[in-house]
Amino acid sequence: MYAQSQLMSGQHWLSRAKAKSASTRSNRKPLKPIRGHVPFTVTSLGQHTSIYAPDPRNVIHVVLEGVRPPEGTVGAVMPAFADTLSDAQIADIAAYLRARFSRGGEWQNIEAEIARLRRSTSP
Repeated sequence: MYAQSQLMSGQHWLSRAKAKSASTRSNRKPLKPIRGHVPFTVTSLGQHTSIYAPDPRNVIHVVLEGVRPPEGTVGAVMPAFADTLSDAQIADIAAYLRARFSRGGEWQNIEAEIARLRRSTSP
């Protein structure tokens, strides 16, 4: 079972990341709701299939690398946090997301997987 302190830390860092993400949008036009829903968002993080995966790789990739639509298209945008968050902070976020939004078991060795992914994507 994830430690309560890890889950609280994950919730804290996720809130900080969301605030940073929102501030990067502040210089652009706000997204307008269509039929009461803001485009390219989901009502709950629990709707993201990555949270239900058997391992945390996809969640880690998204946090490290962010999300950008293909050039010239419209789509979801989230800044990358590879240079902002430590491996421990990203591990706490992944653990929090998994515990909060999934009924799946704990992901194991999250921090080691983050370090491995950082090494594999660094120049």
